[in-house]
Amino acid sequence: MLGPASLALALSVVVPTAALAQPDTDIWLGQLDLRGGRVAISGLVNITQRPGYDNQPAFFPDQRTLAYTTQGEGGMHAALYDLATGKARPLPNAMGFSPTPTDDGTQLMTTFAGRVVLRDLDGTLLRTLTDSVRVGYYSRVDARTFVLFINDPDRRIVIHDVDTKSMETMAVGAITPLYQVPGENAYTFVAEAPFSSDSAVAARIDPATVRLELRKLDLVGRRVHTLAVIPFATPGQHAWTPRNTLLIGSGNRILEWSPAAPERWTPVATFDDPGLQQVSRIVISPRGDRIALVSVVRP
Repeated sequence: MLGPASLALALSVVVPTAALAQPDTDIWLGQLDLRGGRVAISGLVNITQRPGYDNQPAFFPDQRTLAYTTQGEGGMHAALYDLATGKARPLPNAMGFSPTPTDDGTQLMTTFAGRVVLRDLDGTLLRTLTDSVRVGYYSRVDARTFVLFINDPDRRIVIHDVDTKSMETMAVGAITPLYQVPGENAYTFVAEAPFSSDSAVAARIDPATVRLELRKLDLVGRRVHTLAVIPFATPGQHAWTPRNTLLIGSGNRILEWSPAAPERWTPVATFDDPGLQQVSRIVISPRGDRIALVSVVRP
C-alpha cells in the first residue's frame, strides 16, 4: 500500500503538462546484460549533466541515436544524442514532449499543443497525427490506431482511431505512459486505485487504502485487467525486457517483475551515486544491450 506522501511523490513525477513546473532531471546511459537470467547494469554515464529538465529518452531502431526532451530558452523541445560521438544536437523547433522515432527511424513523433505530431529529423513539423488536444503520452499501434494517456482530471487511457476520430476510454486514474508487451498486441501502464476525479468522492477515500496497480490493456479483447499490486513507492514508469519481464524504479533501486510470479518484485540493482537516488524512467535499447535511466536531481 502507498501512503499519501508516497503516492504524491509518484504522481508529481509523471503528470506530463508544460503548465506544471518540471523537476530537474538527468539521463544516464549504460550497458545492460541480461544473459543467464541476471540483470547487470554497468558503465552508467550522465549524458545531460546540466541544470534543467532532460527526460523521456527513446532509442532509435538502429541504436545509433537517443531522442529525448530537453529544456531550452524557448521551452521544452527534442534533442538527438549520438551514441558513438557522445554529442547532443538540440532541435529547438521541435517543441513539445515525448520525442519518439518512427518504426523505420526516418522521422520523429512528439506531443505538441496536446496532439501527437510528426516531424522530420531536423524537427520541422510535417503533419498532425491525432486530434485530441489533451494527449499526455502516446503509443502508436499502427497507421490509424493510437493508445493515449489523456491529460485531464480523469487521467484516462483511451484507444484512438484517427480515421473515425473515436476515443474509447479503457481506464481512469493512470499515472504512466503505455508500454507494449513483447510479442503481444497489448500495453501495460500503472494506475491509482481507488480513484475518483470528483473532489467530493476523492475526499472520502482513505489514503491508507490507495494503491498502485500494474494493469494490462489487451487491444484484441478490448479489455483492461490488473496484473499486480505494486507494494512500494514508485513513479510507475517501466520497461519490458526481451525475456518478457519488466524493470521498474523505486528510489535508488530497480526491481524486476515477471508475469510468471506476479506477487514477486525482485531488486536487481541499487545505486550509490547521489545522482541516481530517484530513478523514474527506464528505457531498454532494441537489442537489449543498452539502458537509459532518468533520475530526479537532488537539490
